[in-house]
Amino acid sequence: MKDERSSGLNNMPRPSPDDIVAFLAVMQTGSTRAAADVLGLSQPTVSRRIDALEHALGLTLFERSPRGFDPTSVARKLSGEAAQVKRALEMFDSTATQIRKSVTSKVIRVTSTVEVFERILSPLLSRYGETAPEVVFETVLTNQPLDLVAGEADIAFRHGDKGNEADLTYHHLGDVSWAIYSSQDRLKDVSLPMDLNDLHDKDCVLFEHSVGPQLVRAWAEDLFAKSRIVLRCDTLQGVLSAVCNGVGFAPLPCSVARGIPELVKCLAPDNGVAVPFWIVYPTRGNPRYLVEFIEMAQNKATAVMNMLETETGNQSH
Repeated sequence: MKDERSSGLNNMPRPSPDDIVAFLAVMQTGSTRAAADVLGLSQPTVSRRIDALEHALGLTLFERSPRGFDPTSVARKLSGEAAQVKRALEMFDSTATQIRKSVTSKVIRVTSTVEVFERILSPLLSRYGETAPEVVFETVLTNQPLDLVAGEADIAFRHGDKGNEADLTYHHLGDVSWAIYSSQDRLKDVSLPMDLNDLHDKDCVLFEHSVGPQLVRAWAEDLFAKSRIVLRCDTLQGVLSAVCNGVGFAPLPCSVARGIPELVKCLAPDNGVAVPFWIVYPTRGNPRYLVEFIEMAQNKATAVMNMLETETGNQSH
């Protein structure tokens, strides 16, 4: 025969988590009005939740008085468990939020130099954004390499020698031609192309020792070994500005210098240097949307590199 008392208990409504949170707020503040302010609810709503919880439990939690809500001994016994329920709800909500962000968020963090961003990366991001509007790009524009394995960025566009990191993939996008340039004002009485010996005792502008592709730094330091180094810059834009203003001779990427009328290539073509250009990314663990962007970037960036180098090869100076 079924126990009617057990059946009656099973038929009682279960306490609502919101009612338990309201109960804890009243315990802590001493009134439904103060609890309503803490919870951002109306006072009648908090009162209804207390009534609903008492009904669900079959217990009296507060003695109502003109002074407010006085907790009963039962309420004091339940307050610890109520606090645990509140903490569990907060943890549940926090975890769910993190999971939701990880599932729905599609962020790609890309690092490059300012010049690469302007000439190659910016058009790529715009084009990809048209086909995948849910993807958000974050860019870190710097001359220093970021640690992709440590998660400082998802993708890097880099100049120079290929790295040997086991966890990174390097995809060659092409080579960037560099040459020695000067302003036209400095070359009024100079025959072009200049001989390497003509650089002796000339003023030159170079990169800081830790800035720019190492291949370029080593090549330029050798070329200008007998020249006067009048300025070192920590950005390509700084070197470019100095050369345009007649400060001295300097190494510049041909694709950049080509579009500036006041700049002139000084040496014969075989006295330049070609610097490899790479897209770099972690070998494993990339989400599908990142893989899709990498595939698109490899194709589009390679095409842009080929176009820039072809135009550079066709230039007259």
